[in-house]
Amino acid sequence: MAQGEGRYVYGVAASGRTVRLGPIGIAGNEVYTIPYAGLCAIVHDCPAEPYQSHNNQIVETWLRTHQSVLDEAKRQFGTIIPLGFDTILTPEADTADPEQVVKDWLKQDYERLRSLMVKIAGKDEYGVRVSYEPGAIGKQISEQSPEVKRIKEEMMTKPPGMAYLY
Repeated sequence: MAQGEGRYVYGVAASGRTVRLGPIGIAGNEVYTIPYAGLCAIVHDCPAEPYQSHNNQIVETWLRTHQSVLDEAKRQFGTIIPLGFDTILTPEADTADPEQVVKDWLKQDYERLRSLMVKIAGKDEYGVRVSYEPGAIGKQISEQSPEVKRIKEEMMTKPPGMAYLY
């Protein structure tokens, strides 16, 4: 075992099988599963340090690869508990087996992971980005809201200091 070796964990599936998904991981790493009692962690071998780059294109490629591994795992196993980018499990001591660390984590969190697996079965996770222009939204609200119209009318009848408080 290389010194400082860890396991990059993409997610967890409801499967007790060891499966090789191929060299589809970040930087072309071989992705495979580590099973424990009907669950398996979807992993690749990695150094025991986070992925870091100042190049946004490289980071974006890593993020897209992370998602594509989860997509492939979903096709193979069904429901997947996705883990965040750069989740790396490492042994406390250089002599410990990184795969055993993953099994120990699955064992320790087994009930929580099983419960979560049941809760999210048949569901998908999506990220949605919403942007808006505050001035345009404020104008639309002030034109459509009867309460805002009433307050504006009331402000017109008040002295400037009192209107400011409104």
